[in-house]
Amino acid sequence: MDGREIDGRQFGLQSSALVMRLVRSRLLNLENSTREIPGWGYLIPQLEQVMCREDELLALVSSHISIIRPLLLEEDYNEEIISFIDRGFAIEIAPAPVEIPDVSENELFGVLYEAISEYRIEHYPYDIPHYEVLRNWAIYLTKCEEVACYLLWPCLKHKLTLPDTCMDAGAKLWKLGCRDRYWVKDLDFESKTVYVRAPWMDKRI
Repeated sequence: MDGREIDGRQFGLQSSALVMRLVRSRLLNLENSTREIPGWGYLIPQLEQVMCREDELLALVSSHISIIRPLLLEEDYNEEIISFIDRGFAIEIAPAPVEIPDVSENELFGVLYEAISEYRIEHYPYDIPHYEVLRNWAIYLTKCEEVACYLLWPCLKHKLTLPDTCMDAGAKLWKLGCRDRYWVKDLDFESKTVYVRAPWMDKRI
């Protein structure tokens, strides 16, 4: 073994240690206002303890949609969503009479969810053995793809120029109980509007 091999191994260990520190930092940010499900071990938000101002919620949803846009593949099946985002859209709090659509009908959420999942799977370093354990831990910690991608972001081998904060809004929406509570108004892309309603707003209905 020559000096270059030793240096390479040391660099790899230092790089892994840095990644672990970044993941740990993200975990600490996430653990606030969450609780563990007894017997199952995964985390869920403590919705009775978290809320934000309406303008903050609207900004989070807008940021999440816009920042995930580069992850959408330029394919025919994404054409409507891509066009909807690129043309610009308004974000509004859903009026009380409007019902939140079922996840199976919420195309905006579904497409963004798939894009996040596909990006994590495609860019994860499966060649590093202990990262497989890290991946499994991140997935089962909350059983939420947006959170798993948020935690594992420092590990990914990025091919796109994306900010380190790319998944921050998605993780915050999970903490607020809003990860699937945004949708295209009337499920009609011509509306040019996204509705959102947080759990604490249900009490007003």
